[in-house]
Order: sequence, then C-alpha cells, then structure tokens
Amino acid sequence: MYSAVSRSSRWLIYGVFALLCLGILGVHSHHFRDRNYRQDEAWRAHLALERDLAGTVQWSLGNLHPPLWQLGLDVWISAFGHVEPMTRFFSALWTVLALALTFRLGSDLLEPRVGLLAVFLLGTLAFFQFYAHETRPYAALVVTTSAAQVALLRWTRRPGFGSALAFVLAGSAALYIHFFSLFFLAALALVFVLFVRWQPG
Repeated sequence: MYSAVSRSSRWLIYGVFALLCLGILGVHSHHFRDRNYRQDEAWRAHLALERDLAGTVQWSLGNLHPPLWQLGLDVWISAFGHVEPMTRFFSALWTVLALALTFRLGSDLLEPRVGLLAVFLLGTLAFFQFYAHETRPYAALVVTTSAAQVALLRWTRRPGFGSALAFVLAGSAALYIHFFSLFFLAALALVFVLFVRWQPG
C-alpha cells in the first residue's frame, strides 16, 4: 500500500507525462498540418485501398515488408477513411504507446524522472517527430521494441514465464512490423550475452 505522499507524487508524475504527451502530439500535428502524403505514405494508403487482408498477406510474401502493420492500416482505413489526418492519427496512437513504454522503460531502469526525461528527449527529437507521425510503421516499431526491452528487463530481474512470454511476443510482433527489428534483436542478444549473468537455477 502506497502512502499518501507517494500516491500524490505518482499522480503528479502521471500528470506531467500526460501533458508531455499532449504537447508532443500537438507539435507533431502542427508540423503535418495541411501536408499532403509523401510518396511512401501514399503507397501504403493505396495498398490498403487496393487489397483486402488476404491480399495484403499475399503481397507481403513477395516483398521485404512484413504484413502486421499494413494489416492494421487496412482495417483502420476501412473504418475511418484514407484522408491524411485520419491515417496519420493511426500513427499518433502508436506514438502515444511508444512514449508510454519509453517512460516505463526509463522508470524501471532508474526512476520516474528519468522516464519523463526520456519521453521529452524522444518526443522532441526531429527524426522521431517526422517518422512517428507519418503513415508508416515506425511508431509501431518503437512500441514493439520498447515493449521487448521492458519485458526483458523484468525477466532478468525476476525470471518468470509471463515476462519471458511477453518478450517473445513483443519481439515476434516487431519482426512482423518491420525488418529493421532484426538489428534491434541482434543488439539485444549481444547485450544479453555480455551483461546478463546466466543463472540456470
């Protein structure tokens, strides 16, 4: 049971995190205001309009683009349409999850203030501002790779089936969202071998 002070501190931290998220999304939206699709975005939206879910899976078999994010975009466009602000809102939802998991990772590694700083740094990074808000799979890639790191950290601290399963599921989802996740998983495997003591017991 948390004391009244710790509870109030926790709510303050969550409030600051919520304000940070709103500010970051506002900046992202401002940058993309009245901006037409880039070619890659238009291509992704066209794929969603041209193919059904089965067609998207079939298309992905002959390409370097895993199907999971595109399947989500297909469903989103079927439900809400294909105009730029609406498809980019799909990415904005992934961005919120990415910021939340970044906060969780920083908090778990060190403390909540570090998590807030990590959210601020990531959210104001120009590279992230641009690619996380596009109708592209990059925000979802940040979500799945961050989730895998949180799960791995928890598994190394308190080994258990739940955290191990979460790591496998997040890593698998990352592989089915973008092939860049191969670099992430290779780096994570190296870190695991170098810095985590293997304790069979």
